[in-house]
Amino acid sequence: MTARHATTARARLRGAGFVTARSGATVDNSGPVWILSPEDEISWASMPAIAEHLLAATREYVRDLIRKGSPTYARNQLMLLAHTLRPIKDLLRPPNLGEDVGVEAFSAAERDLKGRVAPGVVGGHLGAYRRWYVWCADAGFEGFDEDVATALKERRFKTNPRGVAVLSHDPDRGPLNDIEFGALVAKLRSPAGEALPPDHRAAAWLFVAFGTNAKNMRLLHEDDLLKTALDDGTAVFELRVSRIKKRTPGERDQFKTRPLDPRIGHVLEALVAANAETRASDAGWDGARFDRPLFARPRGSERLLGTPLERGAYRLGKNYSREALRLVTGALGLRAFPSGGRLHLTSRRLRYNFVARLMRSGAASLDVAEALGHTDASHVVVYFNARSDIVARLDEKLALRLAPYAQAFLGTVIRSEGEAARSGDPSRRIGHFDKETRRIDVVRSCGSFGYCGLFAPLACYTCSLFQPWLDGPHHAVLAALLLRRDRQIEIGADPKITQMHDLTICAVAEVEERCRKTKGGTAEDAAR
Repeated sequence: MTARHATTARARLRGAGFVTARSGATVDNSGPVWILSPEDEISWASMPAIAEHLLAATREYVRDLIRKGSPTYARNQLMLLAHTLRPIKDLLRPPNLGEDVGVEAFSAAERDLKGRVAPGVVGGHLGAYRRWYVWCADAGFEGFDEDVATALKERRFKTNPRGVAVLSHDPDRGPLNDIEFGALVAKLRSPAGEALPPDHRAAAWLFVAFGTNAKNMRLLHEDDLLKTALDDGTAVFELRVSRIKKRTPGERDQFKTRPLDPRIGHVLEALVAANAETRASDAGWDGARFDRPLFARPRGSERLLGTPLERGAYRLGKNYSREALRLVTGALGLRAFPSGGRLHLTSRRLRYNFVARLMRSGAASLDVAEALGHTDASHVVVYFNARSDIVARLDEKLALRLAPYAQAFLGTVIRSEGEAARSGDPSRRIGHFDKETRRIDVVRSCGSFGYCGLFAPLACYTCSLFQPWLDGPHHAVLAALLLRRDRQIEIGADPKITQMHDLTICAVAEVEERCRKTKGGTAEDAAR
């Protein structure tokens, strides 16, 4: 180590105590836990017991990461480094440690990793080791040899190929198939979906509508919901979504304002109202001190109160999205197809589905990149290489098999018009025109007390107010839909057109099966 490097290193260590992060926030790094952001912290208890001069250099390395990178990146790099060094810690302290950390320590770490972690993960850990070593050597810290650093710079590590989950349609990590996604949307629109906690319901709809990252959602503030009242009494909703990963100092420096479906806009309004009620019961709430996240904690985070980062004390943590979607899956009874097990729902899988829908609508790669908030299209190419999961052929037998998974039928089967919610109103009867018999047969009753305007009876089968009659001609409706689908395939219609009524087909099939069980099965079958 040169005298100049040694002097620089000592000067940096004397300045320890506080560091200014890239975002402009002041981070206290004097204790065993460094709070980097409302969501990220570093606990030095996770670091293995290595030589004190190596640990001191590591602390300065992490301070530099905080100054130049994102809080999450700094936390992840130390986590990977600690995981890599822990099994070889004996080589990094006396008496085994020589004058410098040599190549043998790196080789020992590489051997250990190959024996205990997945092959694609080894490269990420070794990359963290290399970045740590090279930085410390370049900064002139004791124990790091410049020749070893030069050798490490030449190493190339194999990592997991990008897009495996998408390309392979992994049943737990890849995009949802059409049956699973259709069931999710249908259930969110159902009374069970409306009964979800306001934050869980809003989170699920935002992931479906925008394919946002989990962090995008956690960074939303209440004033990011924009509402413009129109003269006719309706309203236009928009949502300002922060653009993350743009190498800007602050996490909320850049936004993309996106139009929002009014139905989802009202869901977010309900969440804002629920937040206001929660804050009203919180004696510690101070609007001048704290931000108002759209997705907020019921109480401020104690670890942030009184720190330079306390404005974000009510922001939710990293695990919120995963837990919220897990609870949504359980509350709505969503199942995976074709396994029948509980659906594994994550924000990443819904992001894949968002892209898939854009592609099916004919969006170009640049359009997809823009919708996802990417600067260029290099990150979305993998989606365009993924195979389609559209069911090419769909007959009655397959429709009956898919129906329990799709869960598209949300209404109630009734034995006769006398059981209908509006039994005394003949205008509530909905018929189906059979092209074979040239007759209009009554399919069901409508429970709505207003004008619907949707295309009956097809739109009715996926409506929660739908009340199909036990003796209605549901089989004829199903046969007509399947025939139309087959003819579209025969003429070479676009798959989007072919698939348009697949969810309705599943709903009609489910009604037909329920009616069959009610008429010919046991009382238990009828109630199911």
